[in-house]
Amino acid sequence: MKGFLAVDIGASGGKYRLLKNATGLWLVQELLREWKAKDQSLDYPSLVRMAGEARPFSGKIDVESPRFKRPASMERAILQECADSSSIPCTRGEIVRTALEGIAAMTELTRKELERLTGRIDGLHIVGGGVKNQLLCQLIADFTGLPVTAGPVEGTAIGNIIVQMLALGELRDPGESAELLKRSFEMLSYEPRNS
Repeated sequence: MKGFLAVDIGASGGKYRLLKNATGLWLVQELLREWKAKDQSLDYPSLVRMAGEARPFSGKIDVESPRFKRPASMERAILQECADSSSIPCTRGEIVRTALEGIAAMTELTRKELERLTGRIDGLHIVGGGVKNQLLCQLIADFTGLPVTAGPVEGTAIGNIIVQMLALGELRDPGESAELLKRSFEMLSYEPRNS
């Protein structure tokens, strides 16, 4: 199953909302699956911790590269992609960080594309499982230079409920649904750092 990071760029124009699902945490999930076969002590939080302690910009990847669609080894695929840019990560932490930085870079490219279509974008709102990865949320804020609001985790299910409430007249408009979400779920904020 392909993982994805849904980023709501806030390009709502009254009737239309532009969204893009892109390759994202699938890369990290596959690294964990691959490495866990050799080391059962590994888990997702430990990978994120290693990435947080790793040297930044030790590799550069395009997360949409065909190499990442169904590789026999995600680690090898990432290292091969990095070899194209002549900077290769050396540790597991650096490999995971390279994947997370690739997701953040893809988010910035997507922001630029949407901004050309819709005008200025003042912030990002991330929903789904990716919001639990605080390093990723901070990297997205840093790469885009925009404040990031993260939450809720169960974006798809909650979005479904909101749509049904709107259809049933329980909520009047999307503005009222946004207020309900703010009151009902913890949202974390990330400000871009100058680094």
